[in-house]
Amino acid sequence: TSPSSLLSVICTASPCATDTEHTIGTLRTGFQLRGKPMQPPYFTEERQTDLDAAQKAERLANRPVLPQKWTPDHVKQWFAKVANGQFEKVAERIPSSTDGKMLTRMPENRFIQLCGDEKTGRALFRLLHEEMDLCKQAQKEANPKPGRGRAQTGH
Repeated sequence: TSPSSLLSVICTASPCATDTEHTIGTLRTGFQLRGKPMQPPYFTEERQTDLDAAQKAERLANRPVLPQKWTPDHVKQWFAKVANGQFEKVAERIPSSTDGKMLTRMPENRFIQLCGDEKTGRALFRLLHEEMDLCKQAQKEANPKPGRGRAQTGH
C-alpha cells in the first residue's frame, strides 16, 4: 500500500424505513474505511420516536384492567376499595388464589354466601358487574372502531 494510493467507497442508503439499521451500518463502515476517527461533524445519528406508538402505549398504561384479567392482588385491592372498603372482610373468605376470571364467573348465590346475607351479597355482585361494564366502556372509548359514529350519505 502506497501512501499516494486512493480508495473510493460508495455507500448506498435505502429509502425504506425497515432498512434503517442496515443503512446506518453501511454508513458507519464507509466512514471507518476513511482511516480517521468517526466523530461529528463526520457522522451523527438521530433517533425519532414513533409518536403514535408512544401515545398508544400511554393509553394502554392508563386504561383500566378488565376485571376478568385481574390478578389475585387486583381482586384484593378491589375488595379493599369498593364501597369505601365495606367488603374488605369478604376478601378474607375467598381463596387467596382467586383471580378476576374466577371472581367474574361466580354466580350471585356465591356472593350471597360469602357476604352472609342476601342484600349485601346482591349489592357486591352488582358492584362487580358495574365495574366490568365501566371497564368495557372505557376500553371502547380508548379504542374507537373506524367508521363508527359517522353519518353515511348516499349520492
